[in-house]
Amino acid sequence: MSAVTPASEWHMEGSADSPVQYGAFFHDGGYIVLPKQMFPRSSPTAPETIEMEVHTTSLDGILLWQGVKHGENGRGKDFVALGLQNGHVLFSYQLGSGEANILSEDPINDGEWHRITAVREGKRGYIQVDGEEIVRGESKGDKVMVNTKGSVYLGGAPDIQLFTGGKFTSGITGCIRRVVLVNKRPDQHHVQPVDLRVHAEGGVNARECSS
Repeated sequence: MSAVTPASEWHMEGSADSPVQYGAFFHDGGYIVLPKQMFPRSSPTAPETIEMEVHTTSLDGILLWQGVKHGENGRGKDFVALGLQNGHVLFSYQLGSGEANILSEDPINDGEWHRITAVREGKRGYIQVDGEEIVRGESKGDKVMVNTKGSVYLGGAPDIQLFTGGKFTSGITGCIRRVVLVNKRPDQHHVQPVDLRVHAEGGVNARECSS
């Protein structure tokens, strides 16, 4: 896989004419890196919301990952992740005393656009796809704060098996757009999606979504 291109040199393939970029198509192990501060954390009990729209036929892979710093082994370390498992959305997190793994009822890898909302408040979390049924879960133990040191990765990550401690082995092929990362519940915020052109620190094999 290509090395990460630094932010000063990196630009999304084919995006030169677009003033803002809310989505990206990931291919051939591609990913985009967002700075850690894009996903701020306030108090241990403050809600965290991840929202995005996804268009893919991939069976498995990373949609979003935040965990250890680049180059470190993520096994057993704190993380927050959205991914695909057998086509279903997997919302998972590790707070230091055991993982939560919350799986959507239905698969989303049908090549259509799907809207994902994932919310964590301390140990408890839930996911909702396309405004349908909410699926809830919680992590083990008594810890409620996630302690992640690394950047936020979309669509994939470098050295995925090491980086995710074996949880994922690939990214996705497909589009992710309208990503929101916020310290509020979904009904409490009016945050604009992340402008990937402005905020990306780097990436490989990511270009503008065609749709």
